[in-house]
Amino acid sequence: MRRSGTTHIIAVVAAIAQALPVVRWVNTAVAVWLFISTLAIVHATYVTLWNNVIVAVIVFFLSFVRSGGGRTPVGNRTILPT
Repeated sequence: MRRSGTTHIIAVVAAIAQALPVVRWVNTAVAVWLFISTLAIVHATYVTLWNNVIVAVIVFFLSFVRSGGGRTPVGNRTILPT
């Protein structure tokens, strides 16, 4: 089975976004690109089409979620939400 290059891009950007949260917007752009290219390219099966559409929608919405689990750094300590 051949894997898409988009999957690798999304994984690398998500890893970088852990250190630089502003980079998560790149995943938003990649998700939009995946969605549009999926509808523009003729696929061999509908399974491939639906897989790419579903992945694009999931990545799009997850790219808006902040990383860090809601922790607020204060000085040298971290305050957990109550």
